[in-house]
Amino acid sequence: MLVAVSAVAFVSTNIDNLLMLSALLAMSAARPLPVVTGFLLTTVIVIGAALLIARLGDLVDTRYVGLLGLIPIALGIRGLMTLMRGNAGPAATQDVSPGVWRTAAVILPMSGDSVAVYVPLIADTSPGLDAVVAVTLLLAAAGLAGLANLLVSRPVLRSRVGWLGERLMPWLMIGVGIYVLADTPTDVFLG
Repeated sequence: MLVAVSAVAFVSTNIDNLLMLSALLAMSAARPLPVVTGFLLTTVIVIGAALLIARLGDLVDTRYVGLLGLIPIALGIRGLMTLMRGNAGPAATQDVSPGVWRTAAVILPMSGDSVAVYVPLIADTSPGLDAVVAVTLLLAAAGLAGLANLLVSRPVLRSRVGWLGERLMPWLMIGVGIYVLADTPTDVFLG
């Protein structure tokens, strides 16, 4: 269950990164490795920040950690409201020459939602299972990089994934938030 929820947390916060990564890979079709490396470096930074923030939260009474699930729920509701207003659109690409550091510089600012979702997930999980969450998130990042590479080679898929992702992401984030709010066997505190 924890692996599935961790994977959903990753997917729910990285649809925009999928689109951006696809655009960066398209700009660097002959040299995808620096772009993928920059994306994975960003993922490691985001996971590290979430682990640090979540574990500093261990100083907080564990009965309240589950309330952090309200953050991804709020982000999901905000996403649904944006869809209902009709303001959803594909992520804007930025004009950069892709490489490790430039990819990281483009992806990292887009990763605030990932930190906001990973922190409550990690904080609500027993510290002994942090490695499971971290490895799952890293494997999901590698999978996303592979998918982005596939999208670059198939333009029709790129537009369909973008359309579907915009509509699924809010629901996935709400699901992660509900999981964090619920007491589960992976929790630090079962109440």
